[in-house]
Amino acid sequence: MITNRYTAKEQGFTLIELLVVIAIIGLLSAVIVASLNAARLKADDTQRISELHQIRKALEIYYDTNRSYPTGSFDSRNSSWKTFSNYLVPAYMPKVPVDPKNGGGEGAICGNCGEYFYSSNGQKLIISTYLAINNSPTSNQYGPYYSITANCAPTSFWTCN
Repeated sequence: MITNRYTAKEQGFTLIELLVVIAIIGLLSAVIVASLNAARLKADDTQRISELHQIRKALEIYYDTNRSYPTGSFDSRNSSWKTFSNYLVPAYMPKVPVDPKNGGGEGAICGNCGEYFYSSNGQKLIISTYLAINNSPTSNQYGPYYSITANCAPTSFWTCN
């Protein structure tokens, strides 16, 4: 006959077993949170790129109507973006997009993300934004960026002469 060495009061998990289970759950949740954060940053980048393409399409219609692009350099993080918006709203698009995070960037991960730039001399243009994830072949000291150009060197970021 096999007898059990433990009585009913002594059966259960030990403190060590419980701590190991809690540690494993904590480790798994940390991995999941990191994956979700990367997916969120990638989604923000996708939205930024999509918005640049929307602006480009509106600028193409503007060019077809006026035979030139709006001239000047505009930055979405200052009041010049409102001036740029006046060229396109409401005739060419209902609203000129701003950063998915309202121009606030991504803090330490990506301090310049979502800062939209537009520069044109009337016949050439460049529209650019910084990205959070470095999946872009173009980069400068502020990080990876995405640019759309028309008759302008794709390597320029600040100006299109």
